[in-house]
Amino acid sequence: MASLVVSGLVTAAAASWTWSVAAADEVSATAMDPTLDSDHDGVVDVFELIMGTNLASADTDQDGCGDAEEIARLSDPRDQYSLPESDDTHLGQYAFVADDTFHLVTLTYLPYAIVDWHGFDLRLGFKNTAGQVELIPQVYQQFATVAFIPGAVTNSLIVKLEIKVPASLFENIGPFAFFATLSTQPGTAPKTAAATNIEQVAGVFAAVEKSTTSVVAPRNYWSQNGSGPSLSIRPIVVSDEVPVAFTIGQICLQSTTEVGYSNGIVELLIDSSSCEPADAYCSPNCPFEAGNTKELADPLALIGG
Repeated sequence: MASLVVSGLVTAAAASWTWSVAAADEVSATAMDPTLDSDHDGVVDVFELIMGTNLASADTDQDGCGDAEEIARLSDPRDQYSLPESDDTHLGQYAFVADDTFHLVTLTYLPYAIVDWHGFDLRLGFKNTAGQVELIPQVYQQFATVAFIPGAVTNSLIVKLEIKVPASLFENIGPFAFFATLSTQPGTAPKTAAATNIEQVAGVFAAVEKSTTSVVAPRNYWSQNGSGPSLSIRPIVVSDEVPVAFTIGQICLQSTTEVGYSNGIVELLIDSSSCEPADAYCSPNCPFEAGNTKELADPLALIGG
């Protein structure tokens, strides 16, 4: 197992990655400003276009919860019948690539922000089949962007934390997950976790999503009977960076069966794979994926589940 070296951050056993903090700050301009948030909902326009929400409405599905809050609380901001599961502390994530830079966003829902803010202990990291690395908060906080979004319930708050990482860091490591854990008190076990699984398909970074909760990192990737979930493979690059070989107006949907589990990684066998109608892009490789396996990080493993 190679040594993972994140320059200035941490060293751990994992795949061979090298990251310079200085390099993360070298972000060039893009056709669409990746910081632009027209409706001020905490979800930037670039990602709203990727996931198919309304750039002009902070609450796309008009269900009373803003788009960022729904991602943080694990419901679908595009579906008015998909509502947050509980009024409890939650983590959600989204990620996209613009100008060769990964934008990794963690959204933390705090139901009683006035009471519990000072106990907030958020840890970030990366995980793949070779191991995982946790970023040292004292360092990543120096170059992270933080924003605060009022929740739908009085005194609730969504804390948005974004870090930027050169996309070249992830080009040759295979599938990986960006994860976050949250403890309500420093030094205690995490209360909740999220993991965004990312892979490259036909040269494009894409998020591997549970199709029933397709814009949030699901907390469990399989059902209790051992069968796997239906997955959607959504490219997370801006539209002008999607190759012409991809089919617009479709997304790759896959049915799976769980065939293995080790060290917080679930292995899934792809039973079927096809391009289906959606506000997205489908890889030319999609119809030929049946019979392959896919390995995904399990968020529950990050909190001992």
